[in-house]
Amino acid sequence: MRIIVLMLLCTIVLPLLAEAGNEAPPSPAQLAAYNEKKCTGGDVDACMYLAENYYYGKELPKNHGKARIFYRHACTKGNADACSNLGAMFENGEGGGRDWNSAEANYKKSCDGGSGLGCNNLAVLYERRALKEPKFLGKALDAYNSACAMQYGDTCARAEKLQKYAETDPKKKVANWEIACSGNDDFEACHKAGSAYYLGDGIARSLPKAINHFKRACDGGFAASCYNIAIMMEQGELPRDAKQILATYDKACDKGDARACSNAGFMYINGDGAPLDQEMGRVLFEKSCTLKHGEGCYNLGNVYESGAGIEKDLVKAVEYYTLACTYEHKKACDALKATKKGGKKK
Repeated sequence: MRIIVLMLLCTIVLPLLAEAGNEAPPSPAQLAAYNEKKCTGGDVDACMYLAENYYYGKELPKNHGKARIFYRHACTKGNADACSNLGAMFENGEGGGRDWNSAEANYKKSCDGGSGLGCNNLAVLYERRALKEPKFLGKALDAYNSACAMQYGDTCARAEKLQKYAETDPKKKVANWEIACSGNDDFEACHKAGSAYYLGDGIARSLPKAINHFKRACDGGFAASCYNIAIMMEQGELPRDAKQILATYDKACDKGDARACSNAGFMYINGDGAPLDQEMGRVLFEKSCTLKHGEGCYNLGNVYESGAGIEKDLVKAVEYYTLACTYEHKKACDALKATKKGGKKK
């Protein structure tokens, strides 16, 4: 989701060199002080220079808290891409707490300011929210159309694809998904139809139809459907076969499903569905955590705290529990408190 426009401006540094009267490169503190003065004086480029540098850790030490501050300054001064980047930091919880309302407000300001990037990010945010609150589907479509009008990326294709999902009548909506699934190999549509049949969302619940659609989507490489198939096997809604469950999680993980990576890692750690392989388990937890999944980070913290196939390292355990807690994983927050106090986790 995060899309940052890199706009590091070397011209902001040159006057400082001239003022210094020597050829020695300015220190990070000098760079920061000079550009902060310029930013405060209304120089948007200086604000962006600071925001980008603090975000990426280029000429200045990485500091997401400060990056968020200077993106806000640049956004306030009219830089639409800065508003989008600030929105992304709120959405991802970078440099402070995660706040979807602030993310939405900044994406909207960016989009209204003429940034295709901001319109795209707003559309993606609305599309995610539409999974639980269908009312956001129309808003997502509007935002994609705005980005399309600005000729940003593949948003025209996204708008066209979303249009067929914008039907509000549940039965007609599922019918549209099934047509797209069977006729166009639209595996996202297969997944949506499967989810509707599984949940009985506005239509009669049908486990066989849900399974058929999930399997078709999974065979087409749609990660979330593979994950669902594996979960259904674990829950006994499909015949339980540990090797097949692990293979399905592995497939979903390869396609980028963080939940599947974590679950597969747990199976390797416990020798379930494959010979016990603690190193593979750790690698998969790490991949899950890199994809910002709290459970994966929590499991990785457990590995380092317990020394499962690796030397115990409480510093790393705390690091991964902290990450997991940041991603709102309650057990990780509890484990973090207990580990810092030297106590036992429940």
